[in-house]
Parts: sequence; C-alpha cells; structure tokens
Amino acid sequence: INKAIEFKEGPEQEALIKVIANHLKKSYLTWNKESVVDSKIFKDLEELSGGKLKLKQSTQLNNTD
Repeated sequence: INKAIEFKEGPEQEALIKVIANHLKKSYLTWNKESVVDSKIFKDLEELSGGKLKLKQSTQLNNTD
C-alpha cells in the first residue's frame, strides 16, 4: 500500500491499486467464508491507505466464484 501511494498518479498506480484490492478480496474470503462486495474492499483499501488510495466504483475486481 505504501509503495502504491508513492507512485505517480496514472495507469501504473491504478493497476497496482487494483492488484492490491484483489489481494485484499482474496484474503478477506480466506478468513471469512461468506462473499464480499467490491465496495467493502474499496472502503477497506481507502481506510488502510489513510485515504490516499481510491478505486473508481466502476472498477471490477476478480470474480471469486
């Protein structure tokens, strides 16, 4: 997360943020067997980064089926 904060805004930073968000989602499902909505992951990522990393609500994370 800290490394992504250091990146200059643009496509590379967005791609890194999406990778982090997908990892958060996968980790969430490892510890919580119920499904999780992407908006929860977006909110958690924003909180963990101190509000510095945000994904667009239209971003689609990997399907976990």
